[in-house]
Amino acid sequence: MIDGSHDDRPLDIDETALAVYGALLRVPASDAVDLAGRLGVDEAEAAEALGRLVRVGLARTSVDGGPPYRAEVPDAMLDDVVEARVEALMAAAESVRAVRVAAARVRALYHGVTQSRNAVEFERLVGADGIATRIAELSARTSATMEGVMTAIPPTSLIEQARESEDRLARRGVRLRSLYRAPARRSAALNAHGVWLAERGGEIRTTPWPLPTQYVLFDRRAALVSFEEPDVDGPAAVVLTTREVIGCLGTLFDMLWDSALPLPTAVAPAPADEPTASELEILRLMHAGLKDEAIARELGVSTKTVRRALSSLAERLEVKDRFSLGVLVGAKGWLRDGRADEPAPRP
Repeated sequence: MIDGSHDDRPLDIDETALAVYGALLRVPASDAVDLAGRLGVDEAEAAEALGRLVRVGLARTSVDGGPPYRAEVPDAMLDDVVEARVEALMAAAESVRAVRVAAARVRALYHGVTQSRNAVEFERLVGADGIATRIAELSARTSATMEGVMTAIPPTSLIEQARESEDRLARRGVRLRSLYRAPARRSAALNAHGVWLAERGGEIRTTPWPLPTQYVLFDRRAALVSFEEPDVDGPAAVVLTTREVIGCLGTLFDMLWDSALPLPTAVAPAPADEPTASELEILRLMHAGLKDEAIARELGVSTKTVRRALSSLAERLEVKDRFSLGVLVGAKGWLRDGRADEPAPRP
């Protein structure tokens, strides 16, 4: 008889083991060599199968001096194994039920507290961890658009860390748009991120205009606005849900976005009678009212480089001066991007 200590053993029976078990049922065997000869299998294979049968309780050694190996009656052993498996499954099911109940209670508690907190139209946040957690919460509820105005270029490590959450948002159909100052165009990491984001339907643009503060709009129903507080050691922000304030921030974003330049995602040669990508950037900034010195600062080049590029373009397009160049650029519609060719509004 087989005791319950074997109830958790695996019932590892394959065709060879079944064949060995059948041979033992017909005639007890003296050893694996005997079984291998009767079954026409390799001796090592027969020995391994015989060992498995002994381990699971389907074979036993003789106690009356007869052939060493005999087949065991399977019924009780199999019933014990099946019953043990059923009990294990029932215990696992009860464990899953308990986990679900606990998860539901935690979720209800969390959303009960945060929803009551979110009912307030003004929420103050202090510290990087608190701000990051709140951004994650607001992002999880975003379904259409997430738009950010960034006053500084984040470190490469943070840009890479953000990709996981941004990819998750993009797969949910959220349109991601970020706006930076023009010097961000010199960041190789941000340019690479712009290419990555464009592949997922998002976009990064840069503007020559000063950005008042850093903020993020979530479906234009909530905004997280960064600010500096002298008495606070670390970053601080507020979450706003007032409809009128959100409307103002959205209008500001649209004005800045419409006059901004797309961050280059590919470099393609321009026709001989059209500006190159770098020349087009200079023209856009000139069109926005910036002087040569300001354009040079925004693009991170020298004033001579800006003037040389404009002179080269004027010569290539066969115009005599910068005024004529501006007229030609307006007539060609190179600065429109699907919008009317009007000077960019100053926010």
